[in-house]
Amino acid sequence: MPVFNGYQYEPLGTKDSLRLIALNQAIHRTTPLRCSIIQCRRSALSKDYSAVSYAWGPRDFTRNLEVDHDGDTSYIRTTSNVDMLLRYLRGQKEVRHLWIDAICLNQDDHVEKAQQIPLMGYIYGQSQQVHIWLGTDNSTITQLFAFFRAASQLRETNQQVISTRVASLMTKYFKDASIDETFSQGIFLPGAVEALDSITKFFDRHWFSRRWVIQEAYVARQAIVHCGKYSIPMGLVASAANKFQSMDISSYPIRMAANLHRLKSSNKLTLMELLWNFHEARCAEKKDRIAALAGLISEDLFHIDYDTPWDIVYKQAASLALRSKDNSIRLQVLLHLFEFGHLSQLKDVVCPSWVPDWTSCRTRKLPYHALARNVDNISDYHTTFGCSITATLALNNDILEVYPGPPTATSRSWQVFYATEIGMYPVNELDTDRVVKIMQRLFPFITSNSAFEVLEISSLIQLILDFRHSEARDQRLVSRPLEQFIIALTEKLPEWIHLDFFDSLRKLGSLLRDVCFFALEPSKPGVSACRAYGICLTQVHSKDIMVPLWHREEKATGRQSILGGWKKAIDVTTMLAVRQAEKRPGLGQEKRSERIKGLEKDIIAVPAVCVIPSGWASLQAREYDLSVADCAWQAPICLP
Repeated sequence: MPVFNGYQYEPLGTKDSLRLIALNQAIHRTTPLRCSIIQCRRSALSKDYSAVSYAWGPRDFTRNLEVDHDGDTSYIRTTSNVDMLLRYLRGQKEVRHLWIDAICLNQDDHVEKAQQIPLMGYIYGQSQQVHIWLGTDNSTITQLFAFFRAASQLRETNQQVISTRVASLMTKYFKDASIDETFSQGIFLPGAVEALDSITKFFDRHWFSRRWVIQEAYVARQAIVHCGKYSIPMGLVASAANKFQSMDISSYPIRMAANLHRLKSSNKLTLMELLWNFHEARCAEKKDRIAALAGLISEDLFHIDYDTPWDIVYKQAASLALRSKDNSIRLQVLLHLFEFGHLSQLKDVVCPSWVPDWTSCRTRKLPYHALARNVDNISDYHTTFGCSITATLALNNDILEVYPGPPTATSRSWQVFYATEIGMYPVNELDTDRVVKIMQRLFPFITSNSAFEVLEISSLIQLILDFRHSEARDQRLVSRPLEQFIIALTEKLPEWIHLDFFDSLRKLGSLLRDVCFFALEPSKPGVSACRAYGICLTQVHSKDIMVPLWHREEKATGRQSILGGWKKAIDVTTMLAVRQAEKRPGLGQEKRSERIKGLEKDIIAVPAVCVIPSGWASLQAREYDLSVADCAWQAPICLP
């Protein structure tokens, strides 16, 4: 058996050096691949070159690339995917110069890779073109690319109009006249599905799920997408994906492409926004989940040392945002904590509780800032909270301090005085007596003044039902004790109370299987009685403090149609539930001091969605004391 003559890489001459391959031309795709490898200095590039962006795919190094060097012939083992893309990208009449990491980087030299990886942005940005290889073509690729070209030309307008026009184009290019009717009814018949199937299969190609390709496509002067012998500018694909999202048929790969379109038109990128929007993009190393995106922002703002442990890099990224002069950017870190989770919860990781777990993908379990449960829907990133009632964050000596906003009714701190136990409530109609007990606890004496509490509770329940899209588990429980209680309630309440309120109350029991429902009152002693209500995914207890973070204006929902003119009297507010944790046994003083940076207490903080009364002075149902001196929360909450 002949000995395999493997190519021996020469070390890069300087830190300014890079390699290019000169890929020999060939008329026939089956002709063996041949190239030479040359070194160039970035500061003195004399050759135009193109860079290749692709997903590695299976690491099956079963193909050979022939390399000519000083009259000698040697070989580099490549994967079948690299072999295929080189056959499609090589020229027919002339040598083509390419940069591709599988060949231009010595994959066995980790020192070289660590030195070259930070230069990826420059290498792709200075290339004449970036060729994005998605794989081979299929039977619908010509129709699909024609659809992309047409969809990208649609003018920006409201979502409904764009959705209708996109559906019309799908009909035109996929030759199925039934798609307009079936889409408008939310039903897709066999045949009409062909267009959607082609689109979703295209975006499900591995390239759209990779992390490093985001930078490669963003910095490109000209990016061209290739599927076999067919190609299309990446800008048209990204623009079409942006339009396609209007149909509310979204997934991460489609949103990834749409985000590339938005990035090109953005003049100010933040690392928080990039981590949020590209949360599902995969890479091999945990550190690269930040490193692959950091190249899109100013190097002056964030520089990664590849010798730094990955968890420290995560802490540095969170610290960068928390030290921003813009409080909206600081508040974004809390959103990341709510949807990514806390890095400190991972095994063998010691870090502050305010560092998000960017090793994971986002999940949205409650409407902390948006009613859409799908994290990859069409909604934009929450760059600003757009309201005056927001908390202020400050990072001092590795301690995150949370200061409530200006002292008003919705910014006061609150205290839990009643909370249900998660998982202890009805699974069937026979257990609804427990719901009755909750109602009796909340309304021991039913009077006309109970009207507003019913408004708040019903509003909160309907908000969560809207968010959960009325899942089967959110059932309307009916039993004689519950109906008797509701009848007694209706007899005491004003006639203007809408009957739909009580239907929401009937669904409270099914919610209590996996959430904690709690009632609040102002934490400052002496403040006149008023109540708020909330829902949390973590068990809260009586005496826990609730600190308001932000409230928001909502689009029209079932909740608002029930409230009618009273919707302005209730604010949906995201709060932070705070309590002192019990001392854990076996935790030595030395370790404790190191972990909490000198704090005397352990603090547990979890998010909650609450409904809070606002505009009390204008309500005739009752009068409340809004004295700033009484309700303001002055001291910050400190999170280690």
